[in-house]
Amino acid sequence: PIAGFHAMGFSQGGLFVRALVQTCPEANVRSVISIGGPQAGIYGFKCIDSTGFCGEVKKLLEIGAYEPMVQNHCTPAQYWHDPFNLKKFETDNVFLPGINNVLDAKHAEYKARIEKLERMVLVKFLNDTVIVPRDSEWFGFYKQGQAKEVEQLKESKLYTEDWIGLASLDAQGKLILLETEGEHLRMPPGYFEQKIIPLLTPISTRGTSATSGSEVTVDVNVA
Repeated sequence: PIAGFHAMGFSQGGLFVRALVQTCPEANVRSVISIGGPQAGIYGFKCIDSTGFCGEVKKLLEIGAYEPMVQNHCTPAQYWHDPFNLKKFETDNVFLPGINNVLDAKHAEYKARIEKLERMVLVKFLNDTVIVPRDSEWFGFYKQGQAKEVEQLKESKLYTEDWIGLASLDAQGKLILLETEGEHLRMPPGYFEQKIIPLLTPISTRGTSATSGSEVTVDVNVA
């Protein structure tokens, strides 16, 4: 029988698999692996081709990321985090403020479900220019009122007040922060095999053979 599964997400998929754990109690997720996921949101959007679909998304964000039409039809708008307008972020963003428990009305179940994980793995790309700021991949984000200085995870209320259980995971050695050189999702050769694959082994069986058929890995690759 399947005892659970590892949920791995690339780019915004890393944010979504974490949200899956918090909002879907039926999902028996053992570990969350976020590879380049904008966990604290974005405040910038890079387009290689400004004439294609990416360019249209960028235009929508610039028109007004928090407008209902944009929130309802443009996924990146739902994790757009404007450090210059915290009030509008909290009131008009339909996804990220709730899932990060930043609002006054906290969801205790979001924290409880994260605390049940075997581990949470967050991979940050040191040369990332797609996720702005790149520190968001480790839950860091710009300090309120400016877009230069970053407040790191352990400096934030998200961690110090343990809004979603990250401090609890960290205290148990279950919050794993990895970093690698490279642009967004561009891992060096062998990095995935050396750093990620070993983390798919259950903690209870690390160093021994896992029982065949006891677990599966679900890969959410959403750029």
